[in-house]
Amino acid sequence: MVAITALLLASLLGLSGCGDPGTGPVDVKWDRITCDRCRMVLSARTYSAQIRAFKADGKSSLHFFDDIGCALIWLDGQPWREDPRTQIWVTDWRNGAWIDARTAHYLPGKETPMQYGLGAQSEPASGAIDFAAARKHVYAVEERFNAPIFNPGATASPQTSGEASAPISTGAGPAAAHTAAHADARAQAGASAVNLTNSTSAASETVAPIPGPPDRAQDRHPHLHITE
Repeated sequence: MVAITALLLASLLGLSGCGDPGTGPVDVKWDRITCDRCRMVLSARTYSAQIRAFKADGKSSLHFFDDIGCALIWLDGQPWREDPRTQIWVTDWRNGAWIDARTAHYLPGKETPMQYGLGAQSEPASGAIDFAAARKHVYAVEERFNAPIFNPGATASPQTSGEASAPISTGAGPAAAHTAAHADARAQAGASAVNLTNSTSAASETVAPIPGPPDRAQDRHPHLHITE
């Protein structure tokens, strides 16, 4: 009887050690849990993030994100965003270890799940930016992807309408490639419009129908975050 009681007690103690520790990051169920913002499945072990929010009673809840960009924009929409107890964690792009997002150093030009392009690491590095600069970078990317050239449903602001956007980061990276792809799509669309005008002006000639601009949906941002 004593042995059985001891075994049950050990089992209960073992169970109490499982689950949410109440602080810090937790192990993620990869390829199963979804991002709290874009609802994409978390698969990238080296570019994900999680936020721990604390309630008035001291208990906390965890929120998961497939990209640090999703995490920062989602957090800014929460009423408790300024709560100093809030914890933000991001995976180190080199080894997948969870590190404090506020003290991390971010390298632009990485191929991240939602194309915000930031790889976090614990140590300083040449070309890396701090947390405050990373937030600005994220919003610059978000503004770029919500511009009409990337998202026909978006409306350009008077200040930016008709103007080319400034590069987000220096050097060749996913953002630069993305911009080049859409510039090419815009150029092809313009060329098609010129051809169509020329064909209609020549009324005496028989011209084969000219196809419209190519569908470049595959070049668009995989998840357009339009202001809700």
